[in-house]
Amino acid sequence: MERRKNKKLQLILNAILDNGFTIDCKMFQRRDSYNCNFEGRVDIPLAQFFVADQSYRAKVSVKMIDKDVFGFVQESPNGFGLLSFLEEKRFCDFTIIADNGNGASIQCHRMILAAKSPVLSRMLEMDCVETREKRLKMNASEVTIKAFLKFIYYSDLEDAFESPLVAVELMELGHKYDVGMLEETMKKFILKKADEWLEIDAALKLFLNSVSKEGDEYELLKEKGLRVVKEERKLLKRSVLFQDLLKNEPDTITNLFIFILQP
Repeated sequence: MERRKNKKLQLILNAILDNGFTIDCKMFQRRDSYNCNFEGRVDIPLAQFFVADQSYRAKVSVKMIDKDVFGFVQESPNGFGLLSFLEEKRFCDFTIIADNGNGASIQCHRMILAAKSPVLSRMLEMDCVETREKRLKMNASEVTIKAFLKFIYYSDLEDAFESPLVAVELMELGHKYDVGMLEETMKKFILKKADEWLEIDAALKLFLNSVSKEGDEYELLKEKGLRVVKEERKLLKRSVLFQDLLKNEPDTITNLFIFILQP
């Protein structure tokens, strides 16, 4: 811990009790001159899940996350109160539809979207279908859209830690909707990860998203995605994304193989 005392760290505690109850708690740093402690809070309805004077066993895991790899400081553990507005769906006035997957509807707030995304702000000021119907289709999975909202509400990127595909899709959403901090953070994060971390669909999407964009980092991301696709090309036949592109975007597949066949 001594060498990490100046880093931005977070602990995530998970406990699964033998009565089926699960506790998930994000714990944030509290420092003084000599110590670095972690504090978090979870409200538990004791009477609903526990019996007095009865013993329980639990399997506990603790994960430490180094926030420095992302290059940004989380504004607050709960985004100055915005966490509850998002998770409890309080006063929601807008809906985002996951146009890549099950078509799930995710409720949110126009004010937050406009404050964090110049692109969405301009759209919400226009007289268009999205503003009239108070809904927008995003070309991303439900889990990625939820991760996108977590970031713009309270700078949470936990889902990107767990899923390469979510990380790549968040980078693309950050670019598309001009959420610059999200795009830059995801680019740096993906570049820091080992090639083995990328799954075939994530690597394929990373290559396709990066190949048409300019900049040194996108060039490195394109090369990273292509390396993994080349290494794992035998898995392409099992790739959902590859099969979809093969059916609907044959030109994209042709260009992909041109890159793969290059020495």
